[in-house]
Amino acid sequence: MSMDATSIVLAIATIVLAFATIILALETKRMRAAQTEPELFVNLEPEIDDVHTINFIICNIGHGAAYNIRFNIEPDYEYQKNKFLSQLSYINNGLSYLAPNQKIKSYLIWIREQNSLTFEELAKPFNITIKYENSHGKKVPKNISDRYRAPRRSSEYP
Repeated sequence: MSMDATSIVLAIATIVLAFATIILALETKRMRAAQTEPELFVNLEPEIDDVHTINFIICNIGHGAAYNIRFNIEPDYEYQKNKFLSQLSYINNGLSYLAPNQKIKSYLIWIREQNSLTFEELAKPFNITIKYENSHGKKVPKNISDRYRAPRRSSEYP
């Protein structure tokens, strides 16, 4: 192989390595950004020790903090007679901060309570929209497209 052919092969190899380095740098930047992003999760779930108790859970399952958190519930969810999710202080006023892996758990429903609604009333679906900011001030709207609902029939409880 002549000196010119060797130079051409080395030039091509250098260009390929430069492109590979750029791609790896961009991927590393993307992965680092993903590791600092908040990810909020909302759920209705039964208490572990008492399935007749339903809790409203808000959790930051991401690796970054969430700031200036606001909630919108459509239609507003009535969990007891004349008591609505929008009346909970942190839903109505929002939250200023939720740390990574921080969880807020609110007791909502005790199925055997006298002022509890019927199963049909509790089973009405609702949507939740959460708006929050990451640590860089970037606004993140999150529409929870799944429609949450409590169990529909008393037979769904032991």
